[in-house]
Amino acid sequence: MANDRSTALIKLLRGKEANRSSGLYIVKVSSASPLTFTFEGSNLALDHELFEVPEDYKPLAQGQRFFTLPILGVYDSQRWGLIQKIN
Repeated sequence: MANDRSTALIKLLRGKEANRSSGLYIVKVSSASPLTFTFEGSNLALDHELFEVPEDYKPLAQGQRFFTLPILGVYDSQRWGLIQKIN
């Protein structure tokens, strides 16, 4: 499960308006075991449970990079979806 620092980083990246996307972000697989991601420009490792990973992207390997967007919904979602491999 996500820790408090992970949630704080995601809220910072998303800005004050929870129900609006502010553009594409880039995440990198920082560790394959356990699976963690980092946002470009950050060193904070985020738990894989914060991200929806399409089946055709699996298995994930350390160093892979993806475009990601927040998943918008009725509630203040803290989930992100990987939408495109970029390497």
